[in-house]
Amino acid sequence: MSSEVRRKVSVEELAKIKDAMDKETIVRVFKRYKALYLYLSGMIGSDVAKQTGITVNTICNLYKKYQFAGLSGIPDKKISGRPVRLTLEERNTLPIILNENTDMHILFAESLDCWRGWGFTISIQLMYLLINEP
Repeated sequence: MSSEVRRKVSVEELAKIKDAMDKETIVRVFKRYKALYLYLSGMIGSDVAKQTGITVNTICNLYKKYQFAGLSGIPDKKISGRPVRLTLEERNTLPIILNENTDMHILFAESLDCWRGWGFTISIQLMYLLINEP
């Protein structure tokens, strides 16, 4: 039995993957392109995993993504970040309250204590952004 598996992929598709791999600057995505290229070139998953440091399961998932979405499915998707815990009304009123108060230090300390009581923490940077948000 041969250790080489034939997958139906054209030379043009391999060239596109190679081109994307050569242009990629993010190491993580480059490894994904390389793994996909080697896998589609006929290497078995375990050999590709050894060469690239990516697990066999991830290689199979990359192949499935490539079949479904093409090269656009290989890079990381944008991560939206932590969701906002304040309601829209709270976000709108907080800068107004902070700007109207002449003694910001007292209000700032009270706000931190209040939010901590609710189980939230807030950084000085976030407070600054909330105050200066248009």
